[in-house]
Amino acid sequence: MTLIGVIQINEVEQQSTTLEMGVFCGEECRGTGFATYFFPTQRYVVQLTIFGETGDQLTFKLYDHALGQELNLTSPEAITFTANGYGTLGSPYVLNFMGEIEEITQTIALSAGWNWFSTYLDINLDQLKAVLVTALPGTNLTIKSQSNGSTSCNGSTWRGALNSLDVSQMYMIKVGTDCEITLVGMPVNPAEHPVTIYHGVNWIAFPLGESMTLGNAFMGLAVSGDKVKSQTTTGNYNGSLWRPSFSLVPGKGYMFISNTQQTRILTFPVGTK
Repeated sequence: MTLIGVIQINEVEQQSTTLEMGVFCGEECRGTGFATYFFPTQRYVVQLTIFGETGDQLTFKLYDHALGQELNLTSPEAITFTANGYGTLGSPYVLNFMGEIEEITQTIALSAGWNWFSTYLDINLDQLKAVLVTALPGTNLTIKSQSNGSTSCNGSTWRGALNSLDVSQMYMIKVGTDCEITLVGMPVNPAEHPVTIYHGVNWIAFPLGESMTLGNAFMGLAVSGDKVKSQTTTGNYNGSLWRPSFSLVPGKGYMFISNTQQTRILTFPVGTK
């Protein structure tokens, strides 16, 4: 039979092509498939061919290839195999997995001097400060934002106007020596963290766990003359192509230089590389 559905986790519809769903009868796998973007409805739909016999009871498991692991979630309600199948592209069957999403880790390499930083985890400023002090005890540290000031530590005490962390924004972190920091938290949903792009320079985060090309990241948003700067490269948009093109990388921050007076809203497309 055919099953055409959308994947929910705790009743939140997922917008990701890294999710693979398996259908099982007991412990026997009867079919697998990835969620793919269906443009007419702008939803991420999984289309499965499932093998079985009338009356078979079918359950589901979910594997996230971005994390490289099966998600520890409760399966949606079992369905019964029927030749008529379930769902259509216009009206997909809803598969709601339930349970707590586990915290994950993100390791970020910092070089001596200034680093353009962002994260895809839901952490606060105090957590970031604690991780930096643990990695570099007794050293001078600085965290700087675009518009909310900065905070610095002389080895023991933090001082400065910066008092919060916004996952949609890039920050600059200054350290005295090369190091690695490890952050722990829940992965954020980029759809819940859109970025407002103003004329001129915008410090933007990259709140995803996989790299993404400039073309995919800013598809439908970029206009001729826009620029995106990494810490080492500047990409220029000529109206159809980015030259040179490069990929946005998890853990790094970027500057988007807008060439129009119009304010725009950027939401990174999950599941596109």
